[in-house]
Amino acid sequence: MELRHYLNIMRRSWWLVLGLPALVALLTIALWLILPGRYGLRVAMLVTQNQIAASDPAALLPDYNSYNSWAASEYIVDDLLQLVETQRFARDIVALVQQQHGVTLDAEQVRRGLEAERKHRTVYLSVEADNRDHALWIAQAAVETLRQQGLAYWNRQNSAQLNIAVLDAPEHAGRLGGVPGLVLDLVIRTLLALLVALGVAFARHALDPSVRSRDDVEALGLPVAGTIPLVKGAR
Repeated sequence: MELRHYLNIMRRSWWLVLGLPALVALLTIALWLILPGRYGLRVAMLVTQNQIAASDPAALLPDYNSYNSWAASEYIVDDLLQLVETQRFARDIVALVQQQHGVTLDAEQVRRGLEAERKHRTVYLSVEADNRDHALWIAQAAVETLRQQGLAYWNRQNSAQLNIAVLDAPEHAGRLGGVPGLVLDLVIRTLLALLVALGVAFARHALDPSVRSRDDVEALGLPVAGTIPLVKGAR
């Protein structure tokens, strides 16, 4: 009886229960097609400090030169995670993109679209932008900027430079989320809309003082002596 009662409530507001989720689904698809998407890619690179002997082969160095180079690289990689999120690094990227492609980007947007994480001495640089080409150019310029500037960001221009070994450099940026992201977003939004529609339907029933069935009369504490069946086709 309870299940039938709930089904009757939903049936009386069927236009709301079905219409709201359908409307939300259509709006989600339309906005995904109309609004500009975000594009991104991820670059994996190994960052180490070159040995001093690499820039001066004639230098006589003790045997622990290689060890010191690896040890110093740990500090560099730690700082690199914060370096890529600075305004100075973003401005250097903007300048390099302007020089190579003739396009002027917004330094603040470039900074917001950069993020780095590390595993040991491997740095993973994530880039996001509103344009597919811009995301690729920013990623390429970020790697090249680290190569050119080296330890200048640490104010150590006279020290050995950085060795940037790119392990994974995508050739194009993909749309973030893509079709799988759209499907997931569509399912979540539609289910939430369905829950809202059901809530409104039951609220309409609770606020409706109309007597529609025998159960409504009995809920008022009144006995029911009999009922008149509804003639098929009658309103």
